[in-house]
Amino acid sequence: NLFLIADLLALSMAVPIFMGLGSLATERGALAGCASGMLFIMGFGWVEFGTFVAGLEMVTLMAFGNIKPSEFGLNASRTCIIFFTLPLVTGVVTFVVSWMDRVAAMFPASSLNGEAEKPVVAPAGEGIKI
Repeated sequence: NLFLIADLLALSMAVPIFMGLGSLATERGALAGCASGMLFIMGFGWVEFGTFVAGLEMVTLMAFGNIKPSEFGLNASRTCIIFFTLPLVTGVVTFVVSWMDRVAAMFPASSLNGEAEKPVVAPAGEGIKI
């Protein structure tokens, strides 16, 4: 079960890291993708068992902890669901946050604060020189 937990943690970070090696993801996108993987695992346990502690124990696939479901570890059906959906979730979050980061970079910081940019005006007496 210990190696299964390592596989789960590695899978939650694999897609964002490989997307970050190329030009598909920004730094913020890869970081958000890794964080979303861990949040997805904890959220899955919280929704399935109804407690926050169960969400934290889901990181171990219910192999360790106080909550003892009838099936846990590699034999549990939830393991298959998590291992197939985790790369999809982390990939989508990485792509969307990277896209938002690139769109935000197109706008100057002063326009985001509500300040109007001042036009560049030539000093008095100087015209356009050709």
